[in-house]
Amino acid sequence: MSRLEARLSDWTGFESALIFPSTLHALTDVLWTVARPGDVVWLDRWIYSLGRQCSAAATGRGALLFELPHNDISDLSKTVERSPNTAQIYLCDGLYAHDGSQAPLARVLPLVEQGAGWVIVDDAHGLGTVGVEPSAATPHGRGGGGVVRHQGIESASVVYVSSLAKNLGVSMAMVAGSRAFIDVLRKAAGHLEHSSPPSAWSLCMAEILEDAQRRFGEQQRSLVLRHVTRLRDGLLETGLVPLHQTLFPIQTLAFRTARTALNAARLLLSRGIWVAFDRAPDDFREGAVLRIVLTARHDDACIDGLLAAVAELAKEPKIRGELYTHAM
Repeated sequence: MSRLEARLSDWTGFESALIFPSTLHALTDVLWTVARPGDVVWLDRWIYSLGRQCSAAATGRGALLFELPHNDISDLSKTVERSPNTAQIYLCDGLYAHDGSQAPLARVLPLVEQGAGWVIVDDAHGLGTVGVEPSAATPHGRGGGGVVRHQGIESASVVYVSSLAKNLGVSMAMVAGSRAFIDVLRKAAGHLEHSSPPSAWSLCMAEILEDAQRRFGEQQRSLVLRHVTRLRDGLLETGLVPLHQTLFPIQTLAFRTARTALNAARLLLSRGIWVAFDRAPDDFREGAVLRIVLTARHDDACIDGLLAAVAELAKEPKIRGELYTHAM
């Protein structure tokens, strides 16, 4: 296990890492370890529901819990002005599946560090997707080491949490951070003591797949980026615009009513295309969305087939009039 932990800390750019049975175990133990009575915990409104559930560990330690609008840290800033010595704990996703946006880590860190607080990043969607040195040619960067590396952040106040299920396909999670923090967490984490560890088979597979990521990940990420660009260009030719202007591998079509979105999903399914139905995000007053998930296993024929089906869908009068045709 220690060999895998060393490889994961190297991949994500942190000094040390710990393996946990799941993200639930990892986040709960991290919050229980860092929170103290009177600390203030801030949740981004779009955080994955598991983060909201795990925040109970912090309130159980006497911390106060508040919610912030998505990527809006004005209330956090005002609180730091009023109480600069109070520890602030900012809990966020690294990369949000709703729209492909990233947490504003560079703006949050100076505020949190004033009171010796923490930034806890759940980066299940960022790890394996984005990495160091993003550029116009490679907007996702290189290496897939996650959002913290993508933004060039280096701070002992950052605690990095991620499932390995999405990026490596292995049912376990990791926590990475400074060596000092991981040493404390190793002793304080109740789930490491009282829960069964990942199986030897899972650990072995994680090492094999992490090695495969190092050898083939760049090629796979390049392929996914090409698929996303091909899809977005094709949708524009059809007169449709995905809801958000990002190159995240989950692209979103928005509808004015949930009924229309469901009908559209059924029509696509009848053509062999599976999409995810979801509620409308906060920047959307009503309706629903369909999320299109692209992977390296797709090929150009898959993308072209999807575009043909969406073009046919857009010709349906009852659906066309309910599609949002501008980006948010």
